Amino acid sequence: MPLHSNLHLEKFDSPKSVGVVADAPISCSTVLASEPGGPLLEIADSEIPIGLGEGNRVLKEKFSALSEEKREILLGLSGAKSSSSLIPAEDSNRAVEIFWNNSQPGRAEESAAVFEILSRFNHSCNPNAMFRYRRKKRQQCCSSTGNDLSSSSQ
Repeated sequence: MPLHSNLHLEKFDSPKSVGVVADAPISCSTVLASEPGGPLLEIADSEIPIGLGEGNRVLKEKFSALSEEKREILLGLSGAKSSSSLIPAEDSNRAVEIFWNNSQPGRAEESAAVFEILSRFNHSCNPNAMFRYRRKKRQQCCSSTGNDLSSSSQ
C-alpha cells in the first residue's frame, strides 16, 4: 500500500489508535497515499432505502460476510479487538460505528467506504487532505490540500 515517504503510521492514545503523521514537510497537492486494493467495506446510497437503521442492518450483514482478517483490520481502525473467530454482536455494532466515523467517498458514485490506510487519516472541519477515487487507475487516493503540511502534522 503506497504511503508517501514523508509519512508514517503512529500509535495514539485515542479512539483511532493508529493514525498517519508527517515526518517532514510535504508540499500542497502531493499524493499522500493510495489504496489500489479497494475498500474493506463499501455501501451505496441505494442500499439504504429506508434510512439509517436499514443502512446499519446492511452494514452488519456486509461486515459478517468479510473474512476474519478484514474484520480484524476494520475493527483495528478504532482499537477494538474481536473476541473470537465468531462474530459477536458487539463487533458488528462496533463495525457500524467505525464505518460511519471513518467512511469517505467510495469507488461508486454516491457510496461510502472504509479503507485500511486511507481511513487512518484524521478528519477535520479544516482538512489538510482530500480523498478521491482515480477511475482510470482504479485506486482511492488522498492528497494534501491548500497549504503545505509541516512535520508532525496529522
